[in-house]
Amino acid sequence: GIVSDSLEMARFGRDPAFASILAHDAATALFETLARREPGKSLKESMLELGPFQGLQEDVLFDAYGDAPRKVYRAIIEHGRFTRIP
Repeated sequence: GIVSDSLEMARFGRDPAFASILAHDAATALFETLARREPGKSLKESMLELGPFQGLQEDVLFDAYGDAPRKVYRAIIEHGRFTRIP
């Protein structure tokens, strides 16, 4: 799996899936923005100014529409494990 000794594996009995990684990165960006934004600035304005944010697989940078373009990682399952396809 992605991280065989992950907290998700210990807690839920499975490795984190892609949605877990995206949710983690979104939450990290949100919490960092809330902690660092200047008073009176909107959340959106602050996220645009404070990014990029460190993500699990890559940095997260939001555009003016709130999208965070990400690389696509293709994988297959071999012997019960994900293997990245170049």
